[in-house]
Amino acid sequence: MFTLVEGVLTITCDRATYERAGLPGTPIPDPHARKHGTPKFKIELNLRLPSMLAGKKGFERLLHAAKSAFVGQMTWLFHDISSDLSTPDTSLGENVEIKQTTAQTEELKEIIIPPFPTDDADVSKSNQDDVTDLLEWLSLAAISSPRIEQGDLVDEIISRYSVPNTSTSATSTTQTLTKITYTGFLPNTVIADIFAKLVIAANKSWFAILVQGFDGDKGVVVLKTQDQRALCWDLEG
Repeated sequence: MFTLVEGVLTITCDRATYERAGLPGTPIPDPHARKHGTPKFKIELNLRLPSMLAGKKGFERLLHAAKSAFVGQMTWLFHDISSDLSTPDTSLGENVEIKQTTAQTEELKEIIIPPFPTDDADVSKSNQDDVTDLLEWLSLAAISSPRIEQGDLVDEIISRYSVPNTSTSATSTTQTLTKITYTGFLPNTVIADIFAKLVIAANKSWFAILVQGFDGDKGVVVLKTQDQRALCWDLEG
């Protein structure tokens, strides 16, 4: 995986590619990796340094890596927050395809909604399993899973999932949910604006927002409940 932000090129690759590239990098720690799993490496190069000018040592090393390790055709996705899409931009070549990020809306009908935590006891250390179950339910809602639909009759051999009861003072309800999905590069200012508008629009209701990076990168989930409480989860890749 390649990312280029503020002139810094970051390359994530496996050990074999890393060794062929011959570029300085560091292993990426993975606490969930198996004992004999394949580690990944991260290479960071500041392309704005004088050593990255054509003909310089740094540039030549990167050029060698591109020819020996990072071979084949690649499609790059660029996001320029200062660009004006009203006029065509050919600075990256004639084959550049400009796409605008638009919202995809989907209605999820007859969804079983678990009771959300209503006091500190519901989210205490002794009830962390319930909080984890709630995160699992939110993840299933995010992918429109039929497992959380009222009347789901999947064979128990395939799935034994059931919507959790995560509160001691309430029961599950059935609602129609609206799922809005944005796919693409989103600056944190855009995400903050979406979140602020949701807080205002859902003043007496609940909502959840999930933000996920590319290629299984880190993410965050925020659940705002009817009683103005907020639960947050940090997701590791």
